[in-house]
Formats: sequence, structure tokens, C-alpha cells
Amino acid sequence: ADPNPGLGGVEFFFPGDADVLHGQYMYRPDNRDVDTYSFTIPAGQAGHLTAETIAERLPNSSNLDTVLTLMKQKPGGGAEVVASNNDNQSVDSYLSAELTEGTYFVSVTGKGNEDFDPVIPNTGSGATSQGVYQLKLDFKPTVATAGLKFTIEDTSGTALDGDGDGMAGGNFNFWFR
Repeated sequence: ADPNPGLGGVEFFFPGDADVLHGQYMYRPDNRDVDTYSFTIPAGQAGHLTAETIAERLPNSSNLDTVLTLMKQKPGGGAEVVASNNDNQSVDSYLSAELTEGTYFVSVTGKGNEDFDPVIPNTGSGATSQGVYQLKLDFKPTVATAGLKFTIEDTSGTALDGDGDGMAGGNFNFWFR
């Protein structure tokens, strides 16, 4: 027997797309969360930064649709956007930029909250997704200055040996928790 006589066998499901849309007008998805990380490149230095969020590609996939924004602090205050990306790998974001000396900020937020002001709390329009993510940052210096080290050191000042060859430095891809 036809569950919906006169409708050609159409089977309805609830809530439908229109129900979700109307529900969002009644109960705004007001996720205004912005996570901001800062770092400083010393005077006379420059390099190449890559930044990537991993949310949908996590083993326990997240629903967060990330927006990644790189900003540089202006000398008189405030910040200017250097680069921004909404989607690279599906809904995960990626950006790449050549940087010079200065203080930088990397912000991660959800899609729909792109118009936030990093100086004023609770600004933005509200993201339509939320969830966990990982942020992967990689900086490769391009300008070497005498006396500066390009290694990560432990608390005793000993340089970490990434590839285990007995010499400080080396390549080793790992995550801090």
C-alpha cells in the first residue's frame, strides 16, 4: 500500500532541509569561538610558513568546517590579514605564505564566522559548525643570521636530534600534545 496516497509514492523525512533552515532562524547557530595562536619572527629573519587544520580527516571525524586566517601585527596596533583559506582538503583549511620579521597571529574559527575582529571579543556572525581540530604549523627559515639557532631545545638547552644521526637538528615529523 502507498504510504502517501496521491503523492506518487514519495516518502517524507523529518526534519527536512526547510525545517533545519527555519530552525536556524529561530535558534541561531551562534558559534563565535575563535582560537588564536601567536608567534614572533626575530629582526633580520624571514621564512616560509605553512598552516593546516585537520578536522574532517581526523580518525574520529569532526563536523567543524574550519577557516584559517594569518594576520600580522601593525606597528601602531591592530592587525592586517596576510592570508586566509576556507577549504582546501574538503572542509579542512590550508595556507602558505612568505613571512618577514614581526609578530603574527594564526586564527582558527568555523565557516560563517569569517568577519570576526581579533581585537574585539565576541565579534563575527557565528559559525554554523563546531568540533575538534588539530593545527599543524611548519616554518622554514630562509634568511640565516650569525648567532641564531634553528633548532628546538629542551629545558637544559640541548638541541633535539630529530633524525637520530647524533647531530643537532634533522628532519622528524611529529606532533606535540
